[in-house]
Amino acid sequence: MQRRVEREIRKQKRFKTAFEAAGLSDAAAAAGSKLRALNEKYRAFSKASGLPEQRERMRVQYVDDASYAKAEKLLEKSSRSGILKDTGYQGVPITEEAIQRVPLVQPEGWSIEQAERLQAAHRDLLRAVMDKPVGTEAGAVYTPDMRLIERKIGKEHQISIPQYAEPYVFIHNHPSGLTFSISDIENFGTRFDLEIMTAVGNDGTIYFLQKIAEYSPAGFSKALLMEQQKLQKLQTPQEYAEEINWFLEGAAQYGIRFISRR
Repeated sequence: MQRRVEREIRKQKRFKTAFEAAGLSDAAAAAGSKLRALNEKYRAFSKASGLPEQRERMRVQYVDDASYAKAEKLLEKSSRSGILKDTGYQGVPITEEAIQRVPLVQPEGWSIEQAERLQAAHRDLLRAVMDKPVGTEAGAVYTPDMRLIERKIGKEHQISIPQYAEPYVFIHNHPSGLTFSISDIENFGTRFDLEIMTAVGNDGTIYFLQKIAEYSPAGFSKALLMEQQKLQKLQTPQEYAEEINWFLEGAAQYGIRFISRR
């Protein structure tokens, strides 16, 4: 266990250095946050096990090619699409009727009370942008027991997905009322501590993703790559949305639960 944590610390140090070199400040900060959590885990485990800490094993002399490759991929993605992108339809105005229509969605393993707090969080998020220009996105981060960590309203109408080193829930609004974008799904798959992500449409529609016990990152990543190739051939936002929903309905085989509810 000590060796495993030491390897993960070395890996995160390499990532942090590579991200900083690429100018990816958000990714570097996320790696730094994960480093702090890993160091705390290492100290606690070593103390509980009566093992001496071996800090020399966590020194990093170089940054490997894999870390630079990951940084290059993130840089390319951020220059191409560093923000959550909706599916192309124009936003619709938010009304109180739409807010009241936001349905209850109960994540696997959650009580009804927790699900009701999630429903209230969706309604609060829509109210936060109700008086903003149509098309404005907002996002909020919660703990798995639905304690608010932060809420942000996007500059220039859109908002990025944050990254944390502890389990969390991320909700955001989709002005068009359509389904998740491919960028949403990529971020959900690669942020392993992101347990639940939702998109609430300005019309009150809910789209929901949850990683469950059988989640297979490798299998889902491979399937997502194939799906991206299919999406490139589509012509209209409606075709895009229908294909995304079809893909996500089949993602149960990789340990992802998808719900679409009006």
